[in-house]
This record gives sequence, structure tokens and C-alpha cells, in this order.
Amino acid sequence: IGSTNGDMNASPPRDSDVLSPSQTGYAKKEFIMMPPEEKLKHFDSRAQAHEDNQEFDTCIQDLVRCVALTRLVYGEGHLKLAQAHARLAKAYLQFKG
Repeated sequence: IGSTNGDMNASPPRDSDVLSPSQTGYAKKEFIMMPPEEKLKHFDSRAQAHEDNQEFDTCIQDLVRCVALTRLVYGEGHLKLAQAHARLAKAYLQFKG
């Protein structure tokens, strides 16, 4: 009767949600097999590059990925996760607010 799955109406990922090799700079299989720590470094530096180039929507997308990867790498109660949330919030405020 009850569901353990968080959101039953969640849509599956679209092709546009999946990163292409040209977006990541890595071959698809290589990027998929990359450990979360390396993906975090990749998206962190990419978010900074997008900010520097004033590509704010893409920067925010990468910062959202950084929050998720930081949670995976460091865990729920770590300072780094709070810092990732603060960085994302600051970006929203500066670029969208």
C-alpha cells in the first residue's frame, strides 16, 4: 500500500538531461565510470568557468550537480555540503534575484 519510492511521478531522465562527451570533455563511458570525487572537481571547476564567462544558467546547473556530488562524497552532516549549498544559494541570488 505504502511506497518507499520518494516520488512516483518523477519523470525518467531525458536525453537532454544526460551530458554529452562534448559537454564534459570525456568519453561517455570514461565519464560514467569516473569516481564521484573526480566528477565533483570537474563540475566545480566548470561552474567557475561558466560564472567567469557569464553563462549563469549553466553555472547554476553545475552547482546543483556539485551539491549532489558533495552529499555523496562527504555525507549529510559535513561542512563541505553546507558550503556547497551556500555557493548555490549565492549564485541564485546574484544571477536570478
